[in-house]
Amino acid sequence: DPLLKKYGSLDKAPLQEVFEYAAADPDLTLRLWQVFEPELKKEGLWELYDTLERPLIPVLVDMTNHGWAIDTQELQVLKAKFTREIDRHATTWLKTTEVSPTSPLQIAKLLYDVWGVPTLKGKRRRSTDANALEEAQRFLVRSKAGERVDLLDTLLEHRRYTKYRDTYIKDIERRLEAGYVHPHWNQAGRVREDINDEEKEAPATGRLSSSGPNGQNFPKRTQIGEAVRNIVVAPPGFVLMEGDIAGEEMRLGAFLSKDPYLTRAFESGIDIHGELAETMVHLCPRWLDSKLKDIGAKLRFTGKTINFASIYGCNTSKVYEVMLKLVPANLRKGVTLELAQGVHH
Repeated sequence: DPLLKKYGSLDKAPLQEVFEYAAADPDLTLRLWQVFEPELKKEGLWELYDTLERPLIPVLVDMTNHGWAIDTQELQVLKAKFTREIDRHATTWLKTTEVSPTSPLQIAKLLYDVWGVPTLKGKRRRSTDANALEEAQRFLVRSKAGERVDLLDTLLEHRRYTKYRDTYIKDIERRLEAGYVHPHWNQAGRVREDINDEEKEAPATGRLSSSGPNGQNFPKRTQIGEAVRNIVVAPPGFVLMEGDIAGEEMRLGAFLSKDPYLTRAFESGIDIHGELAETMVHLCPRWLDSKLKDIGAKLRFTGKTINFASIYGCNTSKVYEVMLKLVPANLRKGVTLELAQGVHH
């Protein structure tokens, strides 16, 4: 905001400049309205805007003003716990490697030059992000380098706890106002990332999004992730209620595409995620011959992720990446590009 940058606050700015600044808001809004109103009607979107999008605005404003109640005591408990875990994993890592767990350059040198992990393709040649570490770990498993596999586990845990503490706990802590945080809600799905008070906008997704903090990105499906989510509590006299439309995107995809399989699945109540999981098992001889029980059930979340990713147009390479990341560790040896291709098609 030019006035805030120039004067620090509006009350310090000259009245004439504040007047011009304030008058510009309704003036520009009216000009945009004169452009977009006929366009919305021309595209047949006026009813959607008038009956859904516009009435939603005051609801989202109320949601922001009300905010989320935070269990501040549990927040501090988690912060202390995560810090202890970060220190513990850092100590274990440093004792053996003498490499800083927070230095990408040192870690890359250790992985690719000392341990002999093959470099990656393209711009990620010497990457040390989580995906690169997991790929390195698979290489070390195949090489039967047990101690190094355990060390990478230690590094991944160090990063996981650091991310949970810094991205979620500390971010919520600095935004607290009388025990509440007040996320900003955006109808276009444009997430406003506000890291270190520097606001950056990500591409619009078309889905309702929040930022400051981004509560929709809170971790889940792990014990640590659930602990982070549980710091959001109901105010006294209220309870939290969770609701979801089962397979909303998949249902819309079936309706819009008229795909016979998807349509039949929803009409007959077939579990399409579980069915894709069973398809994966039948396409992989290693899994089919395995003595492990209920493999299909273990792979259901992987099947669900692939189904949703397909709705948004992912390719075979992405399916392969998803499978490598989500398939349980004891089943990953069965994941191949050929299997991903079969699943994708």
